[in-house]
Amino acid sequence: MKRIVTLAAVMLPLLILSSATSYAAMISYTTEGAFNGGAPSAVATLTLGGGTLTFFGVGSGSVDPGNLSYGIFDSSGISTRSVVPGNTTFTLAVMQTTPTAGSSSTAGTLTGTITATDSTIRLKFDTQDFTIGGVSYHIDSDPKGVAIVPPNNNGGLTTVQGEVNAAVAAVPEPSTYLLLGTGFCLITLISRRRSRA
Repeated sequence: MKRIVTLAAVMLPLLILSSATSYAAMISYTTEGAFNGGAPSAVATLTLGGGTLTFFGVGSGSVDPGNLSYGIFDSSGISTRSVVPGNTTFTLAVMQTTPTAGSSSTAGTLTGTITATDSTIRLKFDTQDFTIGGVSYHIDSDPKGVAIVPPNNNGGLTTVQGEVNAAVAAVPEPSTYLLLGTGFCLITLISRRRSRA
């Protein structure tokens, strides 16, 4: 019995020291958008007096915790001065497939005026933070909202950016299970030999 206790005392620290953990950190997601309460889609278009403002969602994105894109607004379809009508809303929908499946959305208001060379259009989200299955998402924006650039700036493309952080539980490495199993086998073998003697 003394040997079994000694063996257990030796095996336990080895088990603890070798129990490195890994994290299932890869996050896979897609995004869609909708103007004025419509159904979210991969491509959403808002018709203005001088053309169109289009949102392109992320068709398939994978990211480790860190920076990510929620999609792109394209103002290149605007040819003349346009004013965003009052009470114009935009909804961003995020669908996550890994590490767990789920979805969430956040809405905001779109206001301002745009010309070929200048834009005061801002998209102000009601909330910039949301969670899907233990994964925390954040949308980057200053207090006035996301600034939508005019057609002559960056080709009219505005990327909605943010961060994502996964609070995923630690998973023991296979070597930990191997060491634990070996320890139990040795303890069983020693106890059987002692009982025979």
